[in-house]
Amino acid sequence: MKSLEEAGNSEGNGFLSLGIASVPGEQIGVAEEVNQSLEARGRLEISRQKRYALPKEVVADLAHPHTKTGWFEYWKERLKDDPEANKLGWLGQKKMPTALFLLLQRLVRDRLENEKILEARMGIMQRLAKRLEDIDAHRDYPENEQRVRSTVFCDPQSGELYVMNDKGERFPFKLHDILPDADWGRYYRPNTDVPEQLWRKIRKRADIAEARAAIEKIYNDELADLEKINQTTTAFDGEWIEHEYVKGRNMGLHGVISERMAKNALHRLAASRRELGLKVESANIFEDAELKYDFKISVNVLRRGVATEPEGLSRAEYVTEKKAMGIQFAAGKGAGKSTQVNNAKKLLGTDRVRHLVKHQVDDIVLVKFDLDANRRYGQWLEDGKPPGGPERYMTKGQKKHLLQLVLAQPGSPSLSSPKVEQDAALSNVASIKKATVGTNIPNAVVQKVEVKELTHQEQAIRNLRKQLGLEP
Repeated sequence: MKSLEEAGNSEGNGFLSLGIASVPGEQIGVAEEVNQSLEARGRLEISRQKRYALPKEVVADLAHPHTKTGWFEYWKERLKDDPEANKLGWLGQKKMPTALFLLLQRLVRDRLENEKILEARMGIMQRLAKRLEDIDAHRDYPENEQRVRSTVFCDPQSGELYVMNDKGERFPFKLHDILPDADWGRYYRPNTDVPEQLWRKIRKRADIAEARAAIEKIYNDELADLEKINQTTTAFDGEWIEHEYVKGRNMGLHGVISERMAKNALHRLAASRRELGLKVESANIFEDAELKYDFKISVNVLRRGVATEPEGLSRAEYVTEKKAMGIQFAAGKGAGKSTQVNNAKKLLGTDRVRHLVKHQVDDIVLVKFDLDANRRYGQWLEDGKPPGGPERYMTKGQKKHLLQLVLAQPGSPSLSSPKVEQDAALSNVASIKKATVGTNIPNAVVQKVEVKELTHQEQAIRNLRKQLGLEP
């Protein structure tokens, strides 16, 4: 197949390669239209390439690391008008003192490290731009990459999408499976029988999700280096989890799988039922290590992309009262985690958190729920890693209960703890009793809860719980 540039420049018999006859009359108009379309696509590709090209000065910098002979002469010229470098007072020095030379060397090293990170990020975006070009041209993934992706088929009669395992068993596939399944190390490619519009959606969502994950990894690696943070469970990818599970020697893997199951179960619910207004977001490595939450969740009552007010509240009041919560998930008793969460809450709103966390939370909540993670993860592997992740084996009741635990009492230190806080986000004792069915909260404790007027956020939560059938 010709390149777009070759096709765009085709004349005369060149139209034959596009399936268009080079004849006079009305066919010429069709040919011109196709030619213009190809030229427009070519311009778009060039625009994408330029957008993600590294600046020339950065390319030159990376070619002169401080370990290369002649680096000092290059950087002296490069930094002569640099405000940060000039603060060191090196300009005009006939003989560079050793201490000053080392400071300048450190500055160059730090500058190069930042530019290497930029290079890595731009490389991901260049790869994504190339993938978008492939989607426009309806080109499949390279053969070596096709082999590591599950193929999505389309049933010609029902029009439903599905994936098959090695045993020939069919599993339904939904578009909202793409992002959370990538979190488990599962990737997809649409087969040629998938209708064009769906083919493009699958490809685009898959490529964007993978690019986002790659950039998040770079950011987490950068944070770990700058803040001297050891790798946390947030940074583990799906391939690592599977490798450790198969080895069978990682005693802490149950908790890693559990928190990821909880996050992705809520993510799928948010994606499949947008009327709930849920938003689920992964925590970065700093949030996991220092703020002690595994993922973030926020509740927004949305309609057509615009925040709308719950019952009895003005829109302005509701928008100002919306909250985001950091969720610390525990599969077992969570010994000591309540103390960790309470200590982490004291860090919220500090300058360091504002600097390192893009979407900050208003509160941190401890949720305890055993998801039988190891068994379900093993079943998922046994079935050939079908769409839906290990959380696909959770019952509807368990998924409902998980959401109930997350939404029941925002701001309390532990949603399944017997120590229910006085500011429980429910309007009366009866509704609290209903909300705690199936949990370990004693009735005697529930009856001691002091009922008070609901805040705007609590009203929004209560309205959402009514939609879910969790309250009358």
